[in-house]
Amino acid sequence: MSTVWISVRECAELLGIQERSVQRRCAAKKLRSKRKDNKYLIDVESLPPQQRRDFLRKMTAMRGPEKKDHATEMDLLASAPEFNRNKAYKYLNLIKQTQGLRGFALKTWITNWNAKNPKERTSYSCLIDARKGYRQMGIKYLLGDYGKAAGRTKVQDNWFEYFKSVYLVEGGPPSKSVWMETYGFAIKHNYGEDIEDFPGERAFMNRLRREIPQDAIYRARYGYQKWNKKYGAFVDRDENSVYAGQVWFSDHRQLDNAVFPDPVPPQARRELKAWLKKNPHKKPVFPWITVWRDMRTSKWLGWDIHVEAPNSDHILNSLAIAISKYGIPEWLYIDNGKDYRAKHFSGGRFNHKLKDNLNEPYIISLTAGLGINVKFSLPYNPQSKSLERDFNTFKNWCDRRIPGFRGGNVVERPEKLEMELKKGKILNFDVFSGLLDFFITDILNEYKSQAKALKGRSRNEAWAEEFPGLEKVNDDALMLFCTRMSSVKMIGRNGYKDVDLDHYYYAEWMSGCKGTKVYIRRHASQYQIAWVFDAERHEFLGKALLQPRKPAMAETDLQREQVQEAIRQKNRDKKIAAEYSKAANAPDFATWAGNLASGAQNKSVDFSDIMPPEPKNGSNTVRYTGMDRVIEQDRQMQQQGKADLSDIVPTSRAKKNKIILFESDLDEEV
Repeated sequence: MSTVWISVRECAELLGIQERSVQRRCAAKKLRSKRKDNKYLIDVESLPPQQRRDFLRKMTAMRGPEKKDHATEMDLLASAPEFNRNKAYKYLNLIKQTQGLRGFALKTWITNWNAKNPKERTSYSCLIDARKGYRQMGIKYLLGDYGKAAGRTKVQDNWFEYFKSVYLVEGGPPSKSVWMETYGFAIKHNYGEDIEDFPGERAFMNRLRREIPQDAIYRARYGYQKWNKKYGAFVDRDENSVYAGQVWFSDHRQLDNAVFPDPVPPQARRELKAWLKKNPHKKPVFPWITVWRDMRTSKWLGWDIHVEAPNSDHILNSLAIAISKYGIPEWLYIDNGKDYRAKHFSGGRFNHKLKDNLNEPYIISLTAGLGINVKFSLPYNPQSKSLERDFNTFKNWCDRRIPGFRGGNVVERPEKLEMELKKGKILNFDVFSGLLDFFITDILNEYKSQAKALKGRSRNEAWAEEFPGLEKVNDDALMLFCTRMSSVKMIGRNGYKDVDLDHYYYAEWMSGCKGTKVYIRRHASQYQIAWVFDAERHEFLGKALLQPRKPAMAETDLQREQVQEAIRQKNRDKKIAAEYSKAANAPDFATWAGNLASGAQNKSVDFSDIMPPEPKNGSNTVRYTGMDRVIEQDRQMQQQGKADLSDIVPTSRAKKNKIILFESDLDEEV
């Protein structure tokens, strides 16, 4: 872009003010200017419209003594495209500065000008031609013919519509192929005759870019996901509005490194291919990582590295690590995936409003039980979670340096990967996990960054300076919160059936609770013991043990003992059901008739037995939760002998004394 600069004296003459006033306006940036040789030069375009016209009249007066139509030249300059107007300004400025120069003097001046102004270069012949044309034709000659055909096209509407219908599709063919197809379409609709002067491919693309925005073309050709990453707007969040530890992010990522899930013997690595055929379950895998990160300081607080695809167990495990170490955050900002929307983690897609009384027995989900607010990010919107940038850093700094790197796509895949797999150079999962733990704690959280929140500090330094401390939670209660919650089922004849394991959970106390709707919580690894809760009141009922299937034919002593225990269990259920079904002494006619009449005439209800207990005040540093009540209740059961699970499977077949379960049994003994 060419700019016409004038001196302070010329500007003062055009504006009708003192030169000092012009200098003050330049210093105050009221006029666009620059300094050259310690003097101001003013851009003509920054002058008011009237003064710009006066400048053009002055320039036009150099053409000769004949009359000039200044109004016509002003209109031509005003209506010209920007490129042509800049070209005219450039040569008006050159003509003015070279007035009176000819021959060798003019050539020398042009050489010096080109050296000082590389973006506004000219030549001797071009400048002589501009002088001659300006004297004869005025501004019209300097404007040139560029842009006069703007908006005009030979592409007919029906051709263009067909071109768009083929080109603007996701994964569509290149423009050359689409143009060729459009050419065939035009010939077909011209009764098979060739079309003279059919527009070229460039003409179609020029009209397409002129009528349809660039981002819309990209969206049609590459789909929403790529469009969103390149053109989609994002929310510029002010991370200074939150304090360290208040808001945590989370997300998963599959790492780009192959690892052996189990250690491979050194002798097997030489014949790895044959060894893998005998051990197909030990083939290389690409592990995952689940991360929790602080919004304010970007510090990674808790993570879980796992071989299997991510699920809610990995989310709970990594979150439990972070909460146990740092405390309970106020907000969790999480993904929209079904593992984050699990009922036992966040309570579902729309989180329930938290209740003021945290001691209320509301323990369905971890977030509700711990009093954590949940915010779900926009679906299919990676910009809403800045963990994506961390994962990219993780990939470039760590993944690429470890053997077995495969890259994020086929283009990034290195040639050495196949050799590393064949020779067994990739790492075991345990060694790989140790390297990642070291990278996160000693490199990622320690290197200094110039991010707007860190300002030259490391993530650990920012956390140490700004973290105010968070309320803690009892470790036993936290681990119980982090157990997997099952679906709601009734306690059946054999107890509670776990669909995932296809086995039953049973305890003696279930004999009197058959038909009750319950759900269980159990650890993904320690699944032998289940914690059973009432599905309606969310009250802890007791523990139950996983019951193995009984053998079809009892041949060994152990198998016969298992069958005998199942029979004893059935007899216990039978006796308990009989005790509950015993009827008390029925009243006579006069008694029940009188009671019925009293009830019909005057009904009195005492609400004292259903009033909720007074809430317990939690500690200032450790939050008292519903799971703490469950643990206390389980401890009381164990002290009273009601939850001794070791009695479910007796170790001896010796005859035992009669078990006294009810007061009626005492009467019979007496």
